[in-house]
Amino acid sequence: MARAFKHIGGAYVAQLEEDEARLVITLARDVLHLLETRSGEGSSETPRDAAQDDDSATSWWEELGLSDPEAAPGVESLEPPEDPALARLLPPVSEQDPEDEARLRAMLEPQVVASKRAALQEAIELLRHHPLRVPEADAHRFGAALNDIRLVLSQRLGIEDEADSERVARLAEARPSKNRDVDDVEHFMAMLYSFVSWLQESLMTALLKRR
Repeated sequence: MARAFKHIGGAYVAQLEEDEARLVITLARDVLHLLETRSGEGSSETPRDAAQDDDSATSWWEELGLSDPEAAPGVESLEPPEDPALARLLPPVSEQDPEDEARLRAMLEPQVVASKRAALQEAIELLRHHPLRVPEADAHRFGAALNDIRLVLSQRLGIEDEADSERVARLAEARPSKNRDVDDVEHFMAMLYSFVSWLQESLMTALLKRR
């Protein structure tokens, strides 16, 4: 039976059954596969610095430490992901004009994807060990990886609001039906979502206690 995270000797330690750890590893790999579909898209070029004639028109770009995309013709645009789960992992970068959003996404998304993939790969390696020991320096990245897993599961389960969350919680606690059908799959996914949510909450609680 899984036991919550506790701070022990410079790390956050949790007890997971091997089967539980393998399930989380499988989920992390699934999210990695999703993110890999976005790898390499967009431009890898760095926009050149350019003098701005109208400070007021480009202030929001400057606040982000970026050059005006109009002054960087080598930067391509990148449309939002079509997969709803990927869209949750990679939400809109800004509420600006769609063309500006596409350019900004092309510049920023590759870094976001690389960061998420690195955190998931790191989490997979940590989950191979028993007990699960997450060093203090890696705790926030491990929590972020768990959150990305939750985001994908929540989309697959159709969680959009509090009512949906309550529905999934009830489903996770219910006994599976005798027939192997769609209901069983959704029940299993709800149980996975509940477990990953508990694991993440356990880590966040342990982190807060250290403050």
